[in-house]
Amino acid sequence: MKLAFVGDVYLSGKGGGFGGPDTRHDIFAALQAKVGPSTFLVGNVESALTDREDANPYKWASLCSDPAVAQRLKALAVGCIANNHAGDAGWQGLRDTMLHLQEAGIQPVGCGSNIDEALAPCILSQDGTRVALVALCCLTTNGECVATYTQPGVAPVSVDNLRMAVARGRLEAETVIVLVHWGCEQTHYPVPDQIRLGRIAIDAGAAAVIGCHAHVIQTFEEYHGGWIFHGLGNFFFDPVRARAVSGRKAVAEFDIDHKDPRNRESLVPTFEVRRNQLKLTDLILTRWENDGRIAVGGLKDATVDLNAANAYLRRWARFRWSKLQSEGEIGFRCILRNGTVKYDYDGTPIRREWRSRELGARVYRRANRLLAEAFRG
Repeated sequence: MKLAFVGDVYLSGKGGGFGGPDTRHDIFAALQAKVGPSTFLVGNVESALTDREDANPYKWASLCSDPAVAQRLKALAVGCIANNHAGDAGWQGLRDTMLHLQEAGIQPVGCGSNIDEALAPCILSQDGTRVALVALCCLTTNGECVATYTQPGVAPVSVDNLRMAVARGRLEAETVIVLVHWGCEQTHYPVPDQIRLGRIAIDAGAAAVIGCHAHVIQTFEEYHGGWIFHGLGNFFFDPVRARAVSGRKAVAEFDIDHKDPRNRESLVPTFEVRRNQLKLTDLILTRWENDGRIAVGGLKDATVDLNAANAYLRRWARFRWSKLQSEGEIGFRCILRNGTVKYDYDGTPIRREWRSRELGARVYRRANRLLAEAFRG
């Protein structure tokens, strides 16, 4: 059995992102030609596939796609919806998303009508080989659509839930792969809790951990015979309509278009399972162009020097090993913004990256907050 994992996928269902029919190319064609038609593709579906209205008009950015988008995703064998946007149209929209994926022949994973269903594994089977996929979402990326024992939503990541999900997967398959939505955006480096949780998952019996959310490629490492990818980056991401809100009123709307080359690339790890052993067979880099075509290359084409980034990760882990020994839960800070609960990590990425883009984004966010305050006043 062969598997390939792609990063965040958001298709709005509108040509160019905001208008006109969507007549773009098959975004998976080039990758399928590279890995072969029998390879199972797994991707993070970063939007609600529904006709329902945005359930939270006060959120910074809500991603709701035309249900027809599911047919554009048919190359995927599994669609992970344990993320911070699959629930943007509420539980009904999340249920629509699961239904539309299933109708397109895609198995959804990572959500359910309660936490037990959300943590249930998705099974891929071929020629007697079975692989279990489980998916969880960090509270920092979704504090409002989290499944509990009495509430539907996406599976929240915690040390206990992580171990429970891996154990459940191992009851149905020898090989378990964990999909996790976590980390800080726009940085190539993980926060300490990402490193720690990834290792906990491997120690619990997972063969690999695949992360998403940062919108850029992050570091990866081999640990105790398993692989941990902290972030795959964006495989394909349409422009996003965002809003600044003050006093329950939208005071400014603007577009976020991923023009930075870092936001247009995805690391695609490919694996082969033989005799219940997972082996990393290739690391592919993909990048999308404005017309929707996906270019396929190697790590040398990445905008980040992954060898240097991974070396920094190894040095950090060697000299700060004590931070990775804790089995406690993730530390969060709670912030109430426009009536919306937002969680941030207590810690920061293991390395700060001061880029003009990040500094510009900070100035931009500050200007929007000042604009909102001026309208409120």
